[in-house]
Amino acid sequence: MNVIYDYYNTYPDLFCFRNGAVALASFPGSANTCLRQLIEETTDIYTGSVFDQELNLTLHKFVNKRIVDDSVIAVKTHCHCDSTLFTKAMLIIRDPFSALVAEWNRRHAGQVGHAKQSTFVHNSGGEWAKYVHRSISKWADFNINWYETFANNNSIYIVQYESLVKNTYHEMKRILNFLNMDVSKSIIDCAMTRKEGLYHRKKKHNQVKYFDSEMHRKINREKYKVYLALNLAEL
Repeated sequence: MNVIYDYYNTYPDLFCFRNGAVALASFPGSANTCLRQLIEETTDIYTGSVFDQELNLTLHKFVNKRIVDDSVIAVKTHCHCDSTLFTKAMLIIRDPFSALVAEWNRRHAGQVGHAKQSTFVHNSGGEWAKYVHRSISKWADFNINWYETFANNNSIYIVQYESLVKNTYHEMKRILNFLNMDVSKSIIDCAMTRKEGLYHRKKKHNQVKYFDSEMHRKINREKYKVYLALNLAEL
């Protein structure tokens, strides 16, 4: 049975954490777990998470307890930024159309499954429509919040998901440099042979049809706002 973790309604007990950690922050559906796997395979150092009880990740040897300190190389979070916990941050930005579909799939079919086509209903009263209109604002607020918190002292590195997919080697070199890790080309090459990862969900359907014209307008408006604020290019 898939155990679906509810990131939106989970609030970690932050009093048990020590500061000094590097955040690996992303809105749900942005491939945080895939990047965690690449980082662990290239550095041979565990990553942590502000969440626990992610049973499906524990079964595949990720640390399944709340570790937010410098004993791990980076810490997964989908929470809004808390600069008292983290000294710097990597922020994964994924095109919101893809991120929203990926998180919907996870909620309905687990880490690598696909939601049934019948769940993607355009009518304004449907759960899919409510989810899209509610989540896109959260996507924008989340990314701008993290960026603005760390941008002033140059302690943030933005990982564009699409760049990570297209130029994995060069993107990983930049990520490792941000983490102050000197890793040989052969080790990165070895990790890249497994870059599809346990948690990569293969595309099954054309995602464009999931969004009606109103959804497109709202998502594109929020996307433009974020890409402008973060000085990102469309990839």
